[in-house]
Amino acid sequence: MSSIRRRQPQVANTEGKVKRVAEYIQNEFPVPRGRPSGHMLLKEDRKLAAIVLSVAQAVWFVTIAVGIIFYAGDPTGAEKHAFHSLVWFDHLLRSYGPIFPFLFLATRYKLASLAPDVLDFDNQPWVEQIVIYIGITVTRLTIYFIHRLGIFYFLTKAGAVSALPAHLMSDHVFLGSALVAMLSAEAMLLARDIRRAAQRLAPMEQSLLVGTFLFCSLLFFLIDGDMYYTCRFYHAPIQNFWAVILGIVVFQLPLSWWLIRGKSGQLASLWSSAPREAGIELH
Repeated sequence: MSSIRRRQPQVANTEGKVKRVAEYIQNEFPVPRGRPSGHMLLKEDRKLAAIVLSVAQAVWFVTIAVGIIFYAGDPTGAEKHAFHSLVWFDHLLRSYGPIFPFLFLATRYKLASLAPDVLDFDNQPWVEQIVIYIGITVTRLTIYFIHRLGIFYFLTKAGAVSALPAHLMSDHVFLGSALVAMLSAEAMLLARDIRRAAQRLAPMEQSLLVGTFLFCSLLFFLIDGDMYYTCRFYHAPIQNFWAVILGIVVFQLPLSWWLIRGKSGQLASLWSSAPREAGIELH
């Protein structure tokens, strides 16, 4: 009986924290009137979206910058792991990191299906978002294998390009760039759903929604921490710099634009038109 009594205040305390997170989002960003339609974001959603995405990107860039500024060489062997306090998460990220965004997308889908009117299930471009996430994953893997196989090095040896190192960037930070882009999107969409719920969901469903948002945020910060150690102890600053720049251009800017301003089908058009705007003709 005493253990049950001890658990009851703990459960109540946890429920109180979840409720406060939900109430804060709902009070700061009131629910718009009328049923949303078309794109996943209303004009009223965009303020919240811009705040969440801006904070996420700012944390990402500051973390990378601090790691680069305080670069401490490239330790080898057991010494590397002594420096890296998140090495356990690093192993998890390398093996399962690419599926993290899809798990959150699937969770949002399930929660929206339980309350379709409140969370506007029918008007969200689920299929297009899955295609976009798959496109980001495939693009990252393609660039990763081209880079990892030393294609730039072979082109240099063949005289096709000027002298280049075998590896131009940090593959791990490039992975982090893709995951940060998608997890930032999921955190923003979860925050939007919490705001839309506005006391209209059952307590259990609302707790699951807030808990998913908090877990997504936790993973985001763990990835940032892992990338800090990568930048500080593993890869040279110039390699981390190019990985971040490529991640911005290929993943973060297009996805953020689509989330806030784009309409269904426009992201593919943006990617396809980018080479033309850069003066590159594709045949």
